[in-house]
Amino acid sequence: MKYTPYFDKTKFYNEGVNNITFQGGLSLKVKSIHFSDYLDKVHGGWIGKCVGGNIGAEVENNKYLMDLNESEIFPEEIPPNDDLDLQLLWLQVLEEKGVHLTSKDLAEAWEKHCWYPFNEYGYFLHNFERKIAPPVSGWFNNQYFSQSMGSPIRSEIWGMISIGNPSLAMQYAYKDATLDHDTESVWAEQMLAAIESQAFFESDIDTLLDFGLEQIPETSKLRKCILFIRDQYQNGMEWQQARKNMLENFGHPDASKAVQNLGITILSLLYGEKDFGKTQLIALNCGYDTDCTCATAGAILGIIGGASSLPEDWKQQAKDTFACGIDVTRPSNRISDLAMDTCRAGVAVAQSINSNVIIEGIPNDLEWEKIPSVQMAQVKISIDYKGKPALHPDQPKEIQLIIENLTETEKIGELVIVGSDDYSISPASVTIRLPEKGAIKQPVYIQAKANTSTFSSAAILNVMVKENAQIVAEDQIGLATGVPYYLIGPYWDLYDTTSENESYYHPVHKRKARPRGAENFNNYVSLDREYIAEGSFEILPEGREVYAAEHKLPLNEWIGKEGPVSVYLVQDIVSPDDREVRLMVGNNDAFKIWVNNQAVAESNKTWFWMPYNHDITVTLRKGKNRIVTKLIRTGKDFEFSLGFAKPKTHVRWINDLTFEKIKDVDS
Repeated sequence: MKYTPYFDKTKFYNEGVNNITFQGGLSLKVKSIHFSDYLDKVHGGWIGKCVGGNIGAEVENNKYLMDLNESEIFPEEIPPNDDLDLQLLWLQVLEEKGVHLTSKDLAEAWEKHCWYPFNEYGYFLHNFERKIAPPVSGWFNNQYFSQSMGSPIRSEIWGMISIGNPSLAMQYAYKDATLDHDTESVWAEQMLAAIESQAFFESDIDTLLDFGLEQIPETSKLRKCILFIRDQYQNGMEWQQARKNMLENFGHPDASKAVQNLGITILSLLYGEKDFGKTQLIALNCGYDTDCTCATAGAILGIIGGASSLPEDWKQQAKDTFACGIDVTRPSNRISDLAMDTCRAGVAVAQSINSNVIIEGIPNDLEWEKIPSVQMAQVKISIDYKGKPALHPDQPKEIQLIIENLTETEKIGELVIVGSDDYSISPASVTIRLPEKGAIKQPVYIQAKANTSTFSSAAILNVMVKENAQIVAEDQIGLATGVPYYLIGPYWDLYDTTSENESYYHPVHKRKARPRGAENFNNYVSLDREYIAEGSFEILPEGREVYAAEHKLPLNEWIGKEGPVSVYLVQDIVSPDDREVRLMVGNNDAFKIWVNNQAVAESNKTWFWMPYNHDITVTLRKGKNRIVTKLIRTGKDFEFSLGFAKPKTHVRWINDLTFEKIKDVDS
């Protein structure tokens, strides 16, 4: 059965994820399931998730084709795994906030309870700490990891509590995935949640796959990859060759990219032919993000057949135990108890907003009523950033606040916006009329005041809606501040100055002439050549101010000159204390960095850009620090990023540095 998914990405990105409320299921045929069968399937799903994650964690990020067998894959101790940890947290949010949870509820719980700063998780936290909320937190300043596996691995909880209602499962999945991802990864989590919701009533892998494919855009790389794998399988290709062919067409150097790993997951489900052990070994031996691929394939098979269908030796290896690596405490660490708790939440959903299913034989002592099922908020505040959530210090920024009345009574009140003294806000206060079950959109303009020369990492707005002088809704909204850089250059050489020879001189006139051969069609640049005086940067030559709100700098927009060039970027950073920080550098060409006139890093290596190509520990002194970066471009594109992280590995990005406009310029 084909239907149009509820989520419209444009609507979400324009109106804000928290402006979307649950509308129940689409008009699918109402299904029924006995609670005992429901519990068995949820139990099977969690066993498959856990045991797959356990074996996959041992070889995670191994890109080689392997030949492991059952005798060597099971860990002695059950390891914690982010694939499960965050779903344990989501279950806790469901139990506390109820079935009408919002993306903001998930984000706040993550910030409070989950320390994981890895990759897209870290960029989400970097954004959310600056009050940049979902869905924008999923893509802003997250160019490399926004389409990774961090969200597809969190789909099971939504399918398990939205049984027989894939539309509802996808709504939950979207609220989750947009915390830290965009496009392909969001679609992947939605697709998996829909499949898992349907798997409670459909056991055929091909039918489920058809259904899942209908939920993602026809133009998506994910859809094309899955269809490619299916074609390989249907044409009799061996799974090892199908894997190779898939990677040649859809592969990525990052082991965590979603498309290639979903390709492996689907490959294992097709070639595994519903044999649990065979499916697990295929997923495992394909390599890459193995804890994710094995766990997802295991969960789907576990839901289809239930715990009662799983091989006893695999169930024994699961040990009815899970481990958790974040600040979440369940009543027990038994998988069987987790299944019961999940079903309790699923019953609460079915009794309130999931009209597509009837669960029969619900135990009288289940206590599902303790999970809140009433929408408590009267008014919602969300934002359309009208582009990036970024504030250029010298330009006004328009945003649009969306105020939604969730009640059936008209409201007349006041919208109040308060920011720091460094910014002007217009309007700062305005009378609003909210129709019943309706919304208004209010344009707001923010600009740094003329005398502002120092900028924090974000401008925070406190937004309140008042009715009869009482606050009925409030929120904080952040805009990343454009970091001021002083750009010097571009510089380039007309020929290779490191190998100047007689061909550059006219034989008669004895003066420089045009280069010959290939050199006539190129310029040259060298990291070793000092295009300005290097090593002492107190007084700077002529340049211009530019601003960047993300770690990855828009160098191709800043530099119009084509071909090889060198530029210098200067930034003044104010630290509140003496401290060590890590400069996280992403590059695709040569660079050199000085901190307070001391050279701290240099690389002539060219490679694929990613934000952690270099991890450099430096010392910042209390007060102003000048960082100068020399960049080289030898090819077509400039790709360079610079971010500041706390000194230990596996910790968060820094948000308490401030940035000054450059003042000491040689005029």
